Amino acid sequence: MSIEFFKKPVHLALFAIILCYFIPYTPYMKAEDEYGEGSDKITNTTTITGWQMLVSDLTIKREGKDAKQATSDQIERAKEYLFGPKPNGAGDSWSPAYGILDKLSILVVVGALLLLFTNYQKANNEPTKIDDEKLEIIKVIVIGLGLGILPRYCFNTFGNNQVIGGLGAWISLIAVIFLALEVRIMKLLSK
Repeated sequence: MSIEFFKKPVHLALFAIILCYFIPYTPYMKAEDEYGEGSDKITNTTTITGWQMLVSDLTIKREGKDAKQATSDQIERAKEYLFGPKPNGAGDSWSPAYGILDKLSILVVVGALLLLFTNYQKANNEPTKIDDEKLEIIKVIVIGLGLGILPRYCFNTFGNNQVIGGLGAWISLIAVIFLALEVRIMKLLSK
């Protein structure tokens, strides 16, 4: 891919959506719990990337003087709590924090990949299999699903101050908003 192709802001936005979904350093969800005080403080950080959301996985990292890494049983319990099935001892009103809607975020990434690939083919004057009308439909799906799913991570819906939207969710949300307002933003920038 040429550098010229990525000078267009829309291509950068599409690339950011794809990249943020897979890179472990750009999680969609991040939760921090602190135990103890002073030098005995232990920080427990749980993160979920976009890909981990799809495969119902998570990462737990513990830091502190006497911090021990999470055992496989603790990780499995955290997975049950966040993704299901119902863990032992859970009440009747229990439901997992993440469900099928969260798994649909892969469609945002697939749509962004299709848009990026087709735009790359057009930039190189290659024939494309997807016409402009279908591209617009894909763009509407990416924007609709992105604006429907990503704010859920960015704006805490779990009632816990320590659960925050991760860097990947914020970058992806900003990229989707840019896609939605692309024409207006480009008109403002050209003035």
